[in-house]
Amino acid sequence: MRKPAQLNPKSVHLFEEATMRHRHMFAALLAIWGVLLASEAFAQGAPTPAPGTSPSLHDTVLLRSKTLFDYRVKSPQGEDLGRIEEVMIDMEVGRVAYAVLSFGGFLGLGNKWVPVPWDAVALRPAEKVLLLTIDKDKLQKAPNFEGTTLPELANRQWGAVIHTYYGYPPYWEKRQ
Repeated sequence: MRKPAQLNPKSVHLFEEATMRHRHMFAALLAIWGVLLASEAFAQGAPTPAPGTSPSLHDTVLLRSKTLFDYRVKSPQGEDLGRIEEVMIDMEVGRVAYAVLSFGGFLGLGNKWVPVPWDAVALRPAEKVLLLTIDKDKLQKAPNFEGTTLPELANRQWGAVIHTYYGYPPYWEKRQ
């Protein structure tokens, strides 16, 4: 049987010295790489804002459209008013026109669907609530329909009636 090789103190010291040199070299390369990466990021600068907009210090609030359907709709007094069934987008103007709210009924049967101007809706994402600035009594008496009989929501005359009923100017007449 062969005896295991004995390391003498000099060879152990040389090994440790070489290992330390490699560690220092690796740390130096890592530091250089970090400086190069940081200088590249600074050279690119801040993102350029879209034409016609000003740079902002804060990000905007973006909400996935399907999230709206999970939010509860409440009055300023905290009353549960129902839920959003549809969000109507005017593609010509490029903005949300209406939220279609459903309420009443039992287990989805007999629900009224009521279009409300999007300007009457305030978002509270931390609470998962859409605050509707319309009185519950006014909402219950509002023009409504059943979910299976969607009216011509794109008709501007009909839209003017809805906006007038709630006391909001038609969205297409507002400047953005």
